[in-house]
Amino acid sequence: MASGADMRQFHSPVWLGAVTTTGSYSFAVLFVLETFSRGVLVAVVPLLALELFGDAQSVSVFYFAVSIAGVLGALAVPWLVQRLQRRWVMCLAVFFLCISAPFLASQTVVGLVVGMALHVSGAATLSICLNLYVLDHIQPKVLTRFEPLRMLFTGTVWVMAPVLGIYLGKYGASWLPFVASAGFALILLGYFWFLRITEKPIQVPLTSTATNPIYFVRRYFSQPRLVLAWLLAVGRSGWWMMFFVYAPIYAVTSGMGVEAGGWIVSAGSASLFVVTFWGWIGRRVGLRRLLIWGYVTVGLFTIAVGLAADTPWLGITMLLFACLAASAIDGAGNVPFLRAVRSRERSGMTAVFSSNRDIARLIIPGIFALVLNLFALPAVFITSGLIMLAMAIYARYIPRRL
Repeated sequence: MASGADMRQFHSPVWLGAVTTTGSYSFAVLFVLETFSRGVLVAVVPLLALELFGDAQSVSVFYFAVSIAGVLGALAVPWLVQRLQRRWVMCLAVFFLCISAPFLASQTVVGLVVGMALHVSGAATLSICLNLYVLDHIQPKVLTRFEPLRMLFTGTVWVMAPVLGIYLGKYGASWLPFVASAGFALILLGYFWFLRITEKPIQVPLTSTATNPIYFVRRYFSQPRLVLAWLLAVGRSGWWMMFFVYAPIYAVTSGMGVEAGGWIVSAGSASLFVVTFWGWIGRRVGLRRLLIWGYVTVGLFTIAVGLAADTPWLGITMLLFACLAASAIDGAGNVPFLRAVRSRERSGMTAVFSSNRDIARLIIPGIFALVLNLFALPAVFITSGLIMLAMAIYARYIPRRL
């Protein structure tokens, strides 16, 4: 029988090789670090905004305003990649994430607006670049296995990071969550350069048309399968945006406390641990059927949150069940795009597709600002549930072969 030392000598090189060379696991680590950079702020910023602005409707307007920066940043990526190369665009994205920290740490209205504009712009740019590298290095047939792996890794982060951010701010120093966010971004950049990831040259001529964001937008929305993938992703991103912003606000306004808001976000994020199970289900029933029923289930549970809002613990229970159903959508939600995009158009099309998160942050808070002008906070959950039911209807157009 092999000794413990022998076992360690056998296994260590395997794991070291997996994370020190370009492949699925090293990309998963990059996404882990990127998620940490965003996750430590995901419960901190909504509560800071609520403290500074005073009510949920003003918080919605705030998110609507700063999300414009994210949309513009995402659409500018193809132009930047053509002129700076992708690795330098990665550096620029990390710079935005780092420089946003002192603005956010000032805990003023101006600092919050400027800091979040820089943060969402940097996060959008970084996400696009990482996805482009994935498309360069992960074979199409492996993508359906990589997505659940990525969600499993990042799910671990989403369980820890929201609570970490809340506790750093409350029991450490108010500026610590923002410094931690910048720190994770810097670690990501260091690991990226350590891997020396190569990039395939983009086969697009350097002309004003080919690098114009409007060209890519028009080209993207001329392809029905890409439009379908984008709209479904907007719905999914919008639901999680609602959860990350309004679940902490719901907890605080219901008298549960700041820590409860962080724990609720972390508990909901723990649902991502079951994405491999949903991947197994999807391979047996088909991606189309999985997504349809996923959107339906999320929609019904989210509506139930609004109806049970006067009983906070019941409402939170319904919300966590909705998170569990949403993990089914997340596990395979990007596959329709990844299978439809053409290799020569990856840069521009990925930039447009990745804007789904920023468009959701733009549209959803705008809708909620109007809703909250007429109704109380529970209406946010009912509205979000209805949107997801609409997405279920649209998911029926996913090709059956997927």
